Amino acid sequence: PDANGPRTGTITVTYEFPHDRAQLPVAPFAISNTSGLYRYEFGYLMACFFVEVFLALTGIVLVLLSFSIYAVKSSRSMLLFLGLFFLAVGIWNIGENDFSVFALQNPVLLYLMAFTGLFFVIAPLYGFALNAVAFRWHRLLTAVFYLEVLLPALALLLQLAGLVMMMQSLFVFDLLHPLALALLVL
Repeated sequence: PDANGPRTGTITVTYEFPHDRAQLPVAPFAISNTSGLYRYEFGYLMACFFVEVFLALTGIVLVLLSFSIYAVKSSRSMLLFLGLFFLAVGIWNIGENDFSVFALQNPVLLYLMAFTGLFFVIAPLYGFALNAVAFRWHRLLTAVFYLEVLLPALALLLQLAGLVMMMQSLFVFDLLHPLALALLVL
């Protein structure tokens, strides 16, 4: 507001998105002066960003530590898969964080990070579980583990080749991940 009272106006936002999308989620608007927007970005969103970076770095450290353990193979594998899980979750969340858009200024990289992390997040859990528990259907679960590794890699290659967007392959993982986790508890 100024001396003449509150200022009013109209904000019009036009989004264009691919025809294969039925809906487009829109993040809430933050309306303020420049310093208020910077305070919001560098306050709340940056704190979340650093937690996500910490997760990814923790994953990298655990993966590196797993290569230094020679005593027990299963312990080394469990530490490796735990580290890969942390790394996948960290990459996924960095790609989804609004501060990342502000800090990195590379929406294509963030898109790839968000979907790659999301698609790969179950494979390390599966690997960890296969090393920690003696399952009845070990061969079936091992096959599902390899599927959980190969399908995300295939989705990434198809995206990089420009053939299929990762967003279009999301439905495969919307089905695969819950079914794979259900097999672990049977």
